[in-house]
Amino acid sequence: MGRKDNTTIPAFPARAIAQAAVEAGGMILAADGARDKHVTAKEGTANFVTEYDLKIQNFLEERLSALIPCATFLAEEGGEDREKPSSGFTFVIDPIDGTANFIRGLRNSSVSVGLLYAGEPVFGCVDLPYAGETFTAEKGRGAFVNGKRISVSERRLRDSIVLFGTSPYYREELGEATVGALERIFMNSQDVRRLGSAAQDLVLTACGRADAFFELRLSPWDIAAGALIFPGGQHDVQVSDTTIERNVVLAASSASVGTVIVGSRYLHCVFANCLIADNTVARHGSGTGVCAEHYNNQDQC
Repeated sequence: MGRKDNTTIPAFPARAIAQAAVEAGGMILAADGARDKHVTAKEGTANFVTEYDLKIQNFLEERLSALIPCATFLAEEGGEDREKPSSGFTFVIDPIDGTANFIRGLRNSSVSVGLLYAGEPVFGCVDLPYAGETFTAEKGRGAFVNGKRISVSERRLRDSIVLFGTSPYYREELGEATVGALERIFMNSQDVRRLGSAAQDLVLTACGRADAFFELRLSPWDIAAGALIFPGGQHDVQVSDTTIERNVVLAASSASVGTVIVGSRYLHCVFANCLIADNTVARHGSGTGVCAEHYNNQDQC
């Protein structure tokens, strides 16, 4: 749950942080089409890293360290000694979110940079280099794409495009539950989409192009920036070690990061009921209560 104290957040260079993310996105574009990306397999199923993941992460760490010298880092390609946010500033970065897309030239990857203070997200930037769009949010100040304020859609589930992730690294544990939840949602929505970048899923939902997103397990670097951008950093968020816990609209975790559901407050409640009806949330960790007053019998999964 979010902090209840009145800790003052020191000033930080939001524009310069966003510019670093944009330049990192440019590095993705520059590498597009490279024949050999030097792919290495990591632990887990279909989990890969390329030389560009490492190159971009090193660039971001160097640039961001210069902007906030006292900051620590939590990064996808980092070592275990850097996996715990400090009591001060911590950058949470994913240099290429959608590495499998990048390897195959699917042109659907993003750069995610989140900034925490005392474990709480205070700034987020997700750059979509192939679209030429940069999403930003500062805690309590709203969310923007290329400087234009954004907001979520208010469509009913039956009229919604729903984005989803498959948690492929955990398919043995979560595959059946994911497919079951997806079937229920697909049969009651307009359609579903799988993009392969959770950071992108979050910001596209935040700006209303998609109406909701769910995935049964994600990592902190997948959502540290996007969680703040959706919906504009106006609600309670707390990041503790490698767990992100929420109990408002974006929702819910108790394990790794746990089940993540985003959408309007209405859709969040429908999804929570849908997953609970399928026992998915109960089995895979959610601290989110069901918003019964928003649940409509016409939109049950």
